[in-house]
Amino acid sequence: MNLKGLPMPTRTAYYRTAAGDQPVKDFIQGRNARERVSIRQAIQLLDGLPDNSPPPAFPVTSQVADHLRDLRCHYGGTHFRILYRRSGNIILLLHALVKGGRLIPAQDIAVAQRYWDDFEARMNAQPRVPPRAIGQDALPRPKRSTSRRDGE
Repeated sequence: MNLKGLPMPTRTAYYRTAAGDQPVKDFIQGRNARERVSIRQAIQLLDGLPDNSPPPAFPVTSQVADHLRDLRCHYGGTHFRILYRRSGNIILLLHALVKGGRLIPAQDIAVAQRYWDDFEARMNAQPRVPPRAIGQDALPRPKRSTSRRDGE
């Protein structure tokens, strides 16, 4: 809910490290153009959900550990996983990988959990220290119209 008590749809955003890196954004930018399109199309499935809706069902996403989930996407024979968690209306993209076997490796789950722990610590710090733990939106935001309708 926003300050006016209205529901806020979800928005996807990259986790940002204390050094200013955005690991998932960097991972996506390191892929070829067609893979980037496929990954961004999968991210769109998380963006704009009603604030009280559950995550998309399997096979789009699945629970990995506690509240950590994976977003599944692929291009050709290459399977990608983006590990994420929800914080209010923000879907925070924590860690991305090319999946090689049946299970997500424990070290990748540990990286995502470490990023989440850092995110929580930095968001709860008083005062908060830059850079912000929430990075750029994963998808472009629609531009708001600043013009008024005729007759107003």
